[in-house]
Amino acid sequence: MLTEWLAARLDYPFTLALVLWRDAPLLWLAGWVGVWGLSFLVWATNAALALAATERRLNAPLKVLAGGLLALHLLGWLQHALIREGETLRVAVVQWQGDYAALIAQAKAQGAQLVVLPEACCSSDEGSRWARQMQVWLIFGASYGGNAAILAAPDGTLSEPYYKMYPFGNEPPSWEAGDPVRAFPSPFGTLGAVICYDTMFTEPCRRQALNGARLIAVPTFDPYAPGYLLHHLHGATTTLRAAEHHVPLARAEERAASMIADAWGRVRAYAPPEAQLAIADVPLGSGRGTLASRVGDGYVLLCLLLAAGIGYTHRRREQPQP
Repeated sequence: MLTEWLAARLDYPFTLALVLWRDAPLLWLAGWVGVWGLSFLVWATNAALALAATERRLNAPLKVLAGGLLALHLLGWLQHALIREGETLRVAVVQWQGDYAALIAQAKAQGAQLVVLPEACCSSDEGSRWARQMQVWLIFGASYGGNAAILAAPDGTLSEPYYKMYPFGNEPPSWEAGDPVRAFPSPFGTLGAVICYDTMFTEPCRRQALNGARLIAVPTFDPYAPGYLLHHLHGATTTLRAAEHHVPLARAEERAASMIADAWGRVRAYAPPEAQLAIADVPLGSGRGTLASRVGDGYVLLCLLLAAGIGYTHRRREQPQP
C-alpha cells in the first residue's frame, strides 16, 4: 500500500485494487478504508497464498483471510439486498468522435435527463446549443481556459467550469493548487465532474464528494493501445471511486469502456468498443460522502503509524529484560 501511494506521488497511480473492480459485494469496504485499503487486502491475500504454498499447508494467515473475505462478501450481499433505492436519474454516456448532436437526440428520445460527453469534445458554444436544442442537461468536456468540464442547462445556460486537476503526460496543467474544485447545482441536486486521469487519484472525486455531489460525470479521452488495453484498465477505476465515495459515476470515453456505476460500485450500463451510447436509471447518491471521503490519503498515514507502533512493540518484546 505504501509502495502504491508513493508511486502515485511520482505520477504512476496504478493499484492492485483494480482487480476487484467487478467485485461489487466487496467494494463497499472502500467507503471505510479507501482504495488503499482494498489494495492492502489484495496484497495480504497474495502474501498469505505465497506463504501457504511455501509451507505446503493451509496455515493460519490463509484461513483467517479466507474467513474474513467470506464475511466481507456476505456483508456486501446483505447490504445490497437491503438497499432501498431513492430518487433516480436517467443518465446517458456518449462514446463517439463525430455527430454528437445526433447521439444526444437519440439519448433524449430514450428518456435521458442528463447526457455526458467525452473530454475536450466540443466548444462551450456547441455544448450550450445542443443542450438548448435537445432540451436536456448536458455535461461535456471543452477547452475553456484550460481542460474543463461544464454543465449546460436546457435553456443553454452554462455553469462555471471544473478544471482537470491531474494532467496526463505532456498535457499542460489546467488547475493550480488553491483553485476552486467546482460542482454544479441542478434540479437533481449537486452534480460533480472530474476529467479522465483525475480518477486515478484520490483527491478529485473526494473533493466532489465533499462538495455534496450526488453524481459525478467523467468526460474522458484515453490514448489508444492494442485491444483498448488502457481504456479497460482506466475504466476499472470507475467502480472503485464510486464505491469509495458512495456516489454514482458516469464515464464517457470516445472509444471504449464508457460506463455508468452506481454508488455501490455496481455497473449499471457498459459500452463495448462498437457501441456509441450507454443509458441507465441511476439511484442518486446521498451527497454525504463516506469515511474515506473525509480521511482521504490520511488513511495511509494511519496505517503507517499503526505498523510503526506494532513494529516498535514487537521490538521491545524481543529485547532481553534486565
